[in-house]
Formats: sequence, C-alpha cells, structure tokens
Amino acid sequence: MGAQNVDIAIMKSLTKRKLLLISSVFLVAEFLFFSYLAFSGENAKTPSGRATRAFDDPGKHLNISVSEAFLQEGKVLDRLFRDEGCRPFVVSPKILAHIWNVERKIVDCVGGGADCILDGDDVFLAIDSSCLPLMKAPLEDFVRKLKNKGFSISPTQSRKILGLPPKSATFLTSLILRKKYAFLVVVLHGREDNFWWHGSVYDDPNSLKHLAKANLLPANLVFMHNEGVIPKFELVETQLLQYTFLVPKDIPAFLRTSTGSASHFIECNYTQADEFFKTHGRDRSDEAKRFKHQAWKLLSRAKRILEDLEVPFWLSSGTCLGYLRQCDFIPYSQDVDLGVFASDFKEEIVPSFLSHGFKLHHTFGKPNDSYQIAFEYKGIKLDIFFFYLDNENGIIWNGGTEARSGRKFKYTFMAFSLCWTEFLDLLVRIPCNTKRYIEANYGQNWFTPVIKWSWKSSPPNVRRNGVWPKAEWSEVINIQ
Repeated sequence: MGAQNVDIAIMKSLTKRKLLLISSVFLVAEFLFFSYLAFSGENAKTPSGRATRAFDDPGKHLNISVSEAFLQEGKVLDRLFRDEGCRPFVVSPKILAHIWNVERKIVDCVGGGADCILDGDDVFLAIDSSCLPLMKAPLEDFVRKLKNKGFSISPTQSRKILGLPPKSATFLTSLILRKKYAFLVVVLHGREDNFWWHGSVYDDPNSLKHLAKANLLPANLVFMHNEGVIPKFELVETQLLQYTFLVPKDIPAFLRTSTGSASHFIECNYTQADEFFKTHGRDRSDEAKRFKHQAWKLLSRAKRILEDLEVPFWLSSGTCLGYLRQCDFIPYSQDVDLGVFASDFKEEIVPSFLSHGFKLHHTFGKPNDSYQIAFEYKGIKLDIFFFYLDNENGIIWNGGTEARSGRKFKYTFMAFSLCWTEFLDLLVRIPCNTKRYIEANYGQNWFTPVIKWSWKSSPPNVRRNGVWPKAEWSEVINIQ
C-alpha cells in the first residue's frame, strides 16, 4: 500500500510523521475491511439490506447492488408465473453480472451511496412463449391475478407472424408491470435453429405510453430496442439474498450473445420474395430442387464447423443476394458463398472442413492479403472469402485471384456490421445494411436476375489490385 512504501527520508518533521502514521493505520484498516468482504463466503450487507458484490475486471466497476424490496416483488411475479406452469428466468444484464460476482466472491459497491442502488431494471424476467397456451388459467385470468396482487400490467404486442409475411394476428412481445417497482418481462418465441426470438417493444404503437406509465425509460432498455435473438441455454437456480431465481447457467456466454448489437435480428423480407417470384417466376425443376437441398445441407454443415471453431461468418455474394431477393438459394448459382473477417482466420479451418467430408478445391492469396478458400461437398462448391478492414478509408474489402495470370482483384464495401437472420430455418449472420452490401456487389438492378456473370468485370465494386509475383505463385495459387 502507498502508506507502507513511504520514503523515511522525506519525514523531516514530527507533524508529518504523525500524519503519515494516522494515514497508514486508516488505510490498513480499510484494506483489511475490504479484504474481508472480498474473500468472505458470506453475503456482505449494508444496513439497508442490500447485497453488495463485485465486478473483478480491473478498470471496470459495476456500481450496483440489489434492493431486497425489489427482489421481493420480483419473487411474487416469479411465483405467479410458476403457479401457472411457466418458468421465468432472470435476463437482466446488471443483475446477472451481480450474480456472477457473488459466485466469484468479489466485492462490489462497498462504498454504498445512490450509484450502488438497483431498485428497478431495464429488463428483469423472460418467459418462453410456449408456456402461455399451457397456462392453467386463460391469459386474461392471469392478468387479473397480477392486478389482484397490486400490479398494473400493460401487454405489448406485434402484428408480425414469425417467419411469414405480416398478417393481422397479434402475439405478445412483453409485459410491462409496476407495483412499487417497474418490471419488463420479455416474451421469447422459439425458432427452428435452437434459438429464441424477441420482438421490439416499439412494435406496439402504445409502448411508449406503457413505459412512461411504469416509469421505465426507453433509453435504458438493454433488450427490445430492435428484434433480437438469444441462443437457447440451460437454466440453473441461484440465490439473490434469500430469494431463489432461475438464471442462465453460463452467464458470461449469455451476456456476450444477447446484449446490444450482438443479438440484433432482421427478418427476411418474405413480401419482397413473393414479389420477386411473381415477377420472375420460380424454378421448380428437379435440378433446382436438388441443388437447393444439397446447398442447404452444405450450409448447415459449414455453419456447425465454423461455429465449433468460433469463427463468425455471414452470407456473402450470391448467397446473400438470394437471401435478400428471394429468401432462398439462387438455383443457377451452383455454389454457396460465405464471408469471414480476416482477423478471425484460424489455421484449423481447412483441416476441420476436410475431416467433415469436404474436399479442398483451391486456396488463393495469403491470410493477410486477398485470401480465399474453396471446398466441394457432394458436387457443390463452397467459397469462403476473407474480408479486410481499412479503417483509414472506412471500407472493408475482399480479394480475388485469376489463377492463369496471377492478377489480383479487389472488391470494396462501405464498412458494415453484422446482424442475425433466419435463412431457411438456419440462424446465420448477414450485413445489417444488406441492401447496401448487395448494391455494392451487384448494382442498383440487383432485383433482376442476371444469368451471365463475370466475377472479374461484372461487379460494380471490383478493381484491379496488381499481380502476384511469379516467385509467390506456388504459395498463393493452389488448385487441387
């Protein structure tokens, strides 16, 4: 500690020595007190009954503690749902971080004060929508029970039907409740690829009024600003003070994948797809059916391999065009295209694909320049393009190589972020501004099919990018 390392040489006066001695005693006492809180197995409580724990990342301080009165009301909600056959679970990022700290015996908010008080939260509980039709009492009766317990309740709804064009039917997206404290209960809807989907609270035109009535600020919402997805997870019981709640078993993984832009979801535009097929027809040939079936199997397998390697990817090129235009593969493309940021490249990619039945078709370029890997799987080609960030110019680019000449090509895109979507029942990523991404690659007329396409000259964003030196050809041009 600072007081223990004081240079004796500077203590030139008795007054200074006394002051430093007093400071040292104070700091040692403070250190011992905080150490006791940090390593004690018991919950440290302030006189107000608030459990105080910590966030251990140096430089980060989780300035919250949990109000016992808030948890009492939360537990009443929890029990009401459980009595009806639903199993609510805590999804509040702040409270989950608090629970994680408790489990790791790390001190938080030892100083107390207003910044350490969490009496309400942006999102507290979530429920799986599949339990709603199974409730012992109709939803209207359940709402009545909540009101009998003193809660005001405002359901928010959406007119969207999952995975289909919008229709007139409605479904629940959240329950906004208030007694002494405010709660937002998110309703999660299961989708095909083992994930939950939640709507935006703004799907309901009355949502802002409901939030204001409950004294919840929209700016503080962590969930539900946009449509989002959450991978399904295992639940475990945990205690907050003397109250038991269900929480995700792997809290850090949940927080990484479910908060902020990490969970942003965009539904495929099925209305636009219907318009495309009405205008240009649908290829119902046996050949088209076979391709789409095999392409789906290839994409599903590639998705599992890359996810096991923790390599994020997105639908790119013709596969992304098919998603945007028709919510399906383009039959005449005869391949599947994926994008990966070069910073996520791993040496294990090729061996992993080979061990899962893929054959290597070619590799072009280097991992730090214009890299591309192509595989074959049951007669269909998979192209994985690696993308590079040019922060200085605000662009992202990928490269191409002409094998016979060594000429290099460069395809530039405005910088983009990634969002989730469901493509043929598979949860995959796409550029969030998908239309801008596609217009860069295919121009303004992307909605019109083009059968003849040259990768070297047709894209509006392609440019010459030099030539690979012949001395490097054996390294940068490899065709199996």
